[in-house]
Amino acid sequence: MIDYNNIDTTSVKFKLTHWFKRLAQKIAIRNYKKLNKDFYISRSDYETEGIKICRNIVKNITTDLSMSPSGERFATNKSLDLEIIIYEKSVDIIKNNTPKNIPISPKAHRTIVNMFDGHVQMRRDVKKEIIYLNLKNTLESILDETKNALETQK
Repeated sequence: MIDYNNIDTTSVKFKLTHWFKRLAQKIAIRNYKKLNKDFYISRSDYETEGIKICRNIVKNITTDLSMSPSGERFATNKSLDLEIIIYEKSVDIIKNNTPKNIPISPKAHRTIVNMFDGHVQMRRDVKKEIIYLNLKNTLESILDETKNALETQK
């Protein structure tokens, strides 16, 4: 068993083995990227700006977020007159009825979708808590009314 606490990092043997392992990792990563070219698409010119717009709109509390069964996601902000439609390979940003289509990479799509789904889940949790509080208050008021009704009947 190797004791990693007592390794002499200045030795030539250690440096050569480390260099060789890093070289093997670089070659493996390069080959993986070549085999999965559709996964590693280069960014379009406007992709970063489109992602930033999506992030800002989704984080805005006044934005309406919705999803379709086909996987499209919609974000509508009426105060800014802005609508965003997130497809698998592109994002449509519609401002003043003028659509702008921005192609995005699969990695950027996953980033946007994960952020979108996280905010939708957060809003669901908040609504759920509000519903539970309202339900609890309603049940307590019904219980008080029934107690008062029973006491007045006696």
